[in-house]
Amino acid sequence: MASLGEMYTRALADDLAYQRGWIPNWPPSFPVELGRVGEIVHDHKSGIVSLEGNNKLTDYEITPGPAEDGPVLGPRTFSWGSETKVKFEVNAKLPGWGWLAIAGAHAGFKASFGHDGGMQAESDNPQHHGLPDTDGLRKALREAGKNGKIEVGKSIVVELESADKAMIVASESSSGALQVSTSADVQAGGVRLANFALGCNVYTQTGKALVQPYPNRITTAFKALTIGTKGIWWWRRIDVSVAAFGGDAARLRSTLQEDELTADDYYVMY
Repeated sequence: MASLGEMYTRALADDLAYQRGWIPNWPPSFPVELGRVGEIVHDHKSGIVSLEGNNKLTDYEITPGPAEDGPVLGPRTFSWGSETKVKFEVNAKLPGWGWLAIAGAHAGFKASFGHDGGMQAESDNPQHHGLPDTDGLRKALREAGKNGKIEVGKSIVVELESADKAMIVASESSSGALQVSTSADVQAGGVRLANFALGCNVYTQTGKALVQPYPNRITTAFKALTIGTKGIWWWRRIDVSVAAFGGDAARLRSTLQEDELTADDYYVMY
């Protein structure tokens, strides 16, 4: 059965259109900043893609402009497993919800998962952030690569999506179930999964069901430029393209056609 990281990254990859270059950040609390430089690593067993390395563009004498921030969006909810169900309630007098009164809670939820396990996650107030003038940055990286100042294979984070907080519920096995309450005042912001990250208590837990709150700011996903080579023999040259995961070649081709791009616009990683 799939691990929590596998379920989370696969579900978020589908939601973000992975083949356009967005890479889910796992775990979402792992620090990823704009301008970070490292190597993209693909764990073929789990399918999880990550960025390893902690250098910055300024380490290579490249200074990007200030980040450009997009609007704050509504909550992003995504799930894995067709039988995953999460139900919320605030009324402890309803049948089956008396445990809320025992827990002294303002609200609670029940989560159940199918035979193969499952996962549901929600991030709150997602926001896009990006480096300006990526065309100019590509040129600077290309020159740095040609001059040997930065190694071929390095990737640079140029876009990311952050969120104020997030919450994950999941089960890595069949028959997992949860009853979770909170004494925080979540009703003002809506009884939603992410708001339970502010403080929650597991009342009952069966199987391999688990709760993973992220009450502080996280990076949900990022996009990176990769320095590589294109062409063969004397046509071989240093170039810079968006890193994309090519786990599903047919789907990648379809996505590229939708965006009126060609395979040359991406470095496809397997």
